[in-house]
Order: sequence, then C-alpha cells, then structure tokens
Amino acid sequence: MSKKFLVSVGFLVSACQEAPLAHEPQENTRLSQALTSQGTTVQGTFYDFEVMGMTGSGQVHAASLYPVFTGVPSINDQGRVAFVAAKINDGDSIFLDNGSTPLNTTGSVYTDFGYYPRINAAGHVLSSESNLGGMGVRLWTGQDTATTITYSDGSSGFYGFEPFVALNDSDQTAFSGEYLQDAASIVATRNAATANAPIYRRNTLSRADAIAMDNTGNVVYVHETDNGPALVLSSNNLSSTTVIADTACFWNIGHYAGISPDGRIIVFYGESNGACAIQPAAESAVGVFASLDIGGSTRKLVRLSGVKVEDLTSTQGNQDGTCDAGETCRSGELGFDPQGNPFTFASFNTNSRIGVAHQQLGASGLAEDSFVVSIVGKPNAAHHQGRFSAQPGIWTVRADVSLTGSAFKLNLATPIPVIQIGDSIGSEVVAQLGPSPSHEYIDPDIANARVAYSGTPRQQAGGDHRVAFYAKTTTGQELVVRGEHLE
Repeated sequence: MSKKFLVSVGFLVSACQEAPLAHEPQENTRLSQALTSQGTTVQGTFYDFEVMGMTGSGQVHAASLYPVFTGVPSINDQGRVAFVAAKINDGDSIFLDNGSTPLNTTGSVYTDFGYYPRINAAGHVLSSESNLGGMGVRLWTGQDTATTITYSDGSSGFYGFEPFVALNDSDQTAFSGEYLQDAASIVATRNAATANAPIYRRNTLSRADAIAMDNTGNVVYVHETDNGPALVLSSNNLSSTTVIADTACFWNIGHYAGISPDGRIIVFYGESNGACAIQPAAESAVGVFASLDIGGSTRKLVRLSGVKVEDLTSTQGNQDGTCDAGETCRSGELGFDPQGNPFTFASFNTNSRIGVAHQQLGASGLAEDSFVVSIVGKPNAAHHQGRFSAQPGIWTVRADVSLTGSAFKLNLATPIPVIQIGDSIGSEVVAQLGPSPSHEYIDPDIANARVAYSGTPRQQAGGDHRVAFYAKTTTGQELVVRGEHLE
C-alpha cells in the first residue's frame, strides 16, 4: 500500500501567549563522538541513544548498493530489540539485542524475513519469511529454534503473507495475507493446535494488512468496507468485533493502529470528517487519536495530536494548557516563537506505524495512568531556539488520565522530538528514517522502561519509555537505534 503524508493547515492567531505549555521541550543537543561500532551511546537532552546494529559491525553486512537493514526494529519492556538485516556472506537474519546475535545462524542467501518482526516480553520473535520453498510465519524462541506457525502450501490454504505480524506475551500470534484460490485478504489467529481446536482461524475481508494484538489475544486492524475504512477490535477467535472508528467520524484512517498490552488504549492516525465531537479541539482534520476503555464497557474517543491548546492569556480556563470543553483555545501545540506565532504539526505520516506505551500507575482501569504514543510528523516551522527543525521526524506525546467519578480528564504534554531528518547521532547526520528517501516509510516502535538493561526491575516514573527506530545517514551508514527517555 502506498504511504503518504496528509497535510493539515495551521491556523495562526495574533494574540500573544506568554506562559509556556507544561513540559515544553528544551534544546535537543547531542554529543558528536564518532559512531565506530554497535554499542556506541550518545547522550541527548530528551533521549539517550544506543546503536544496537550498524552496517559492517558484528555480523551485519557492510554497506552496499542495496539496503542492509530490510526491516524496522521492535522493542519490548526490557529494552530488548529485534531487527532484520543482511548477514555477512549470507541472506537475511533476525538479530536480537545487537548485530552479533543472529537467531538463525544457518540461514540461506535465499531467505528473506518480513519488514515488521515483533518481539514479546520473553524475547521471542515472530516474523514472516520467504525462501525458495515458499512463504511462512515462524516464531523464534531461541537461536536456531523456531516454530512454524503456518506456511503457504496446499494444506494451510494460504497463498502468501503480508509483512505485518502480531505477537503477545503468551506467544499468541496473528498475521494477515491472502487465501488460496481466490487470493482474498484475511486476518488469521493461531493458538496451540490440539485435537479439539483448529490450528488457525481466519476472517475474509476486502483488505486488511497491518495488525496488532493485546495480551488477551484480541486483535486490532483496519480494513476496507463498502463505505470506506473501518478500525475494528476483534476477539482472538475472530467471532466478534467492535468498531473503534469508521466513516461515521472519519474520512480516512491510517492503516496501522496500535494497542496497549491490556487492550485499554487503541491509537491511530485519522482524518476527521467533523461529524463527531472529539476533544481536545482540533488544530486540523488530520491528527492522532485514541480510543480509551474508561470502564463499564465504555470507550471514549479522544484526540492526542493535531490539537489546539488552552489560551493561557484567557482567565476562563484551568491554566493546565490542555484545550478542554468550554475553554478559549488557540493554535500552538508545539509552543510559540517570541512574537507569539504558534508552532504546530504541518503534516503527519498517517500510514506509519503508531505505538503506545501504557503505564498503569493508579488503581484498576485508566485512572491516574500515563501513556506515551510514538508518532511521525513534520512541524510547520523550525523552532527559534533549535528545539526542533521543520523536517519530518519521530515524536512522542504523553497523556495523563484522571477520572473523578464519571468525569474523565486527559492532560496532554507538549510533544517532544525523538529524531528528525538532519539531526545528528554522534558524528553522523540522519538522511533517512526509513528505507524510502521520500521519508514515507518511517516506522518507530515504543515500549515501557519497566526493566533496567541489566534485567533488574526498576521503579517507573510517569512518562518513562523507550523507542527503537531505523536511520540512514548522509555517509550511507545504516543504523538501528534504541532511545531511552526517563523522567
């Protein structure tokens, strides 16, 4: 599927806004040490970066005419990272943690792994793959140890598979692809095969590719209907579905939605049609949205980015910066310049992968919880103090939830940049954040920072998280990078 930027129109107002928003980002400076090998760390204002894999380091192939990293990384709450790269004198390999530990040591030059591998809490990795024998989906539980979930042969009924797969912490899996004979699009799940249970279940759809799964086995995906796109949440056996978003509220929906492990938070890109009242107030039709399970079988649709902010020069609001119903609001999601002109997102890459890291900090449910969402956007202008540029990049936005009785309150922090085109990571300058020079394929992943890198559980503060992303530099160096943001 073609991925594209949907452009939003910034709305400029002349009133000055002297007070800054809460959590307004500071200048994002990074050290300039040379990146000589995997394991190099770079300290920045918002994120501490570590290079997990790079061309020519460990067992990763050196740079060539073709991309070496053929998949985007996946990260879990322990900070472990899985990614796909070409191995020295071999075909593709799935690497775990760094470029020295391929899971498949006996690969073939004819083996290709899918673009979107997924890692779970146990460090198991799910990926689609293809070789001369056909296509399949396999779960890797150790070095040279894999279980075939399904394969494209006559017995399985599958013709081929999308690169998108889903995996939860119980090793439940889901995938999408084409079904044999009519090549219909399908979403399928697989539990343990027993005498009384099918190996897989499938739904035939007009189109469905990217999928995500929570820890109960529920899956979320976007598919095309006769009326347009619909985002649905389905039970693991695919017998029941709940519509999360469709043409009742949206013209378009980004094809890759994310879901928190407990299933309470579903995040997605969308283009609102204006028919539904969604708070906070919109800066533009295009934005980032969330469906929140607020209890009692009730889900609430909210906007996370592409929002207006509270006008702090007004005395009518609560002065927390979030544009609540009844408050005077204005543009300025990313802050303001000295003349009071607002910084906003000019566009979002609505078909990029979107993810959510959910911290359960309060009682059961979402009350007093925090969550952080990774997004891809482009500001309307460069910040006057160098906090961000006007280039496309990866950002995160934090939301804090409060529930007083039945009253729901969402507090949004100012989005902060993870990395943008033209930024430096050590001595290298980022030219691409995905395999496409047009910046259309930027697919970060995000997770909680629940466990220290040593393996010891750590006390989380609200907003702690880690990200993983692919970058290509102006010198042709390809990198897989892990970033850590601790409050």
